[in-house]
Amino acid sequence: MIKAIITDFSHVLLFARDKTYQGSINDLYAEKVTEHNFDFWSVFALNETLFDLYKAVGADIPVYIFTGRTVQNDPAILSKLQEAFADIFSAEDMNLSKKETSTYKMLCETIDLPPGSVLYIDDKQAHVDIAKEAGLQAFQHISNGVTIQKLDKLGIRN
Repeated sequence: MIKAIITDFSHVLLFARDKTYQGSINDLYAEKVTEHNFDFWSVFALNETLFDLYKAVGADIPVYIFTGRTVQNDPAILSKLQEAFADIFSAEDMNLSKKETSTYKMLCETIDLPPGSVLYIDDKQAHVDIAKEAGLQAFQHISNGVTIQKLDKLGIRN
């Protein structure tokens, strides 16, 4: 039984408004944040469908964000995320790597749950595979439809 969800942030919940942009969301943020009159929402778009779903699921089980770096700390989005998620973890802030099984085990220890009861969702299959090696249940976010279907099959979605 799933007792918590840990989701990636970039390319799952946050995207560049420029649909052709395929690079790192954090790199784009680092480039744009220094520009005069930077407007977060003119550069980035929140996946409102998945955000609302996670917020609803969060009424029953905790949902956490685990991201590589720190774009989520921008004041334009941070308070919205804090209202919807049990906690936000950054690999960079925790001095961890998403490429290590020990990272996912440590996250489970931090939220005080055994790995097998935690579902991890990421857009990168390599991270999904590493989370599975650490004992978590995991799948790759390909689209909202696929993610919602997989959550339904697991009996998680409201």
